[in-house]
Amino acid sequence: MKWESFPITLTPLSPLHIGDGSQLEAYEYAVVKERFYRISLDRLLTRLSAAERETLNRYIEHDLVGLRKFVREHFSPEVAEYQAAASPRFREVYEEKLGQAQNQLIVFPFLRSVGKPLIPGSSLKGALRTAILNQLISAPIADSDAGRLEAETLGYLGERSPSIQNDPLKGLRVSDVSLSPEHIVAEQIETKKKESGWLEDLSLQILREVTVSVVTGQEISLSGEIRIYEGFLNRQTEPLKQGLRWLAKACNTFYRDQVLAAEERYFRGLKAVESVYQGIRAAITQDSFLVRLGWGSGLDSVSLNLQKQSPRPVKTRKLIDGRIPMGWLRVECKVQS
Repeated sequence: MKWESFPITLTPLSPLHIGDGSQLEAYEYAVVKERFYRISLDRLLTRLSAAERETLNRYIEHDLVGLRKFVREHFSPEVAEYQAAASPRFREVYEEKLGQAQNQLIVFPFLRSVGKPLIPGSSLKGALRTAILNQLISAPIADSDAGRLEAETLGYLGERSPSIQNDPLKGLRVSDVSLSPEHIVAEQIETKKKESGWLEDLSLQILREVTVSVVTGQEISLSGEIRIYEGFLNRQTEPLKQGLRWLAKACNTFYRDQVLAAEERYFRGLKAVESVYQGIRAAITQDSFLVRLGWGSGLDSVSLNLQKQSPRPVKTRKLIDGRIPMGWLRVECKVQS
């Protein structure tokens, strides 16, 4: 089985969050100066005296706020599993809410493998798959069974149900991409709704680990790989035999020309957000394409909602600092022949 390999470079244009499915309570991490530390309670326990362990047990049973403060007071970098930067917004919320028992201060970690943050190839492949489907569906679609529509479009619909083993996009693979721990920031994310030309804050506290990005002032380049195996491709996906040219066109058609355009319309008149989106659009070069993935990307980015005869209206958006959207990623590759 011969796979053709295409090197790619990923650059987060705006912060990206891909979670690992877990969440951290406020006693499982500490913020000291400008750093966020995930704490190993096992390591902490080994450094406590017998009396301190008794005190810790009492807090665990009866006093959540006391537990948080105890852990912070007895923190040292040696008990941390990992550390990251903490944004000014995150630090402000932490200091203000740490003493409030009713505020959980839950943080959602970024996915890691062997201690390193990871953008899984499956997440990027999912984004590519959505763009491919959009490219192959030429007419507005009615509300229907999404699985059946996908199988029919890609040509693996059996007599009664999708035949997964015949899915041609088994011939498209994307490598996992590791990041440096220094590329992660603990951040506060806001939920905004546009009302009468203004953005209204819905006051939903969201704390997550996200990547650095071009918009937030740190451009990074991450090396990855897309592999294509012609043996799995069928008539519908035959354009992938061209390499990444057709794939890049499909992604820009969907993410740049449809999703990005819809976001620009939503934020029209809000100069701070408009400026960010202008920068994202300008960052796409002849040898690159745009995708959007991860938490906070929104319905339009992860589905064919915009292709429907009656698209479902998306009323809210996730923003950092009231202006920065989530999940925009530039993929650079050689698409010119």
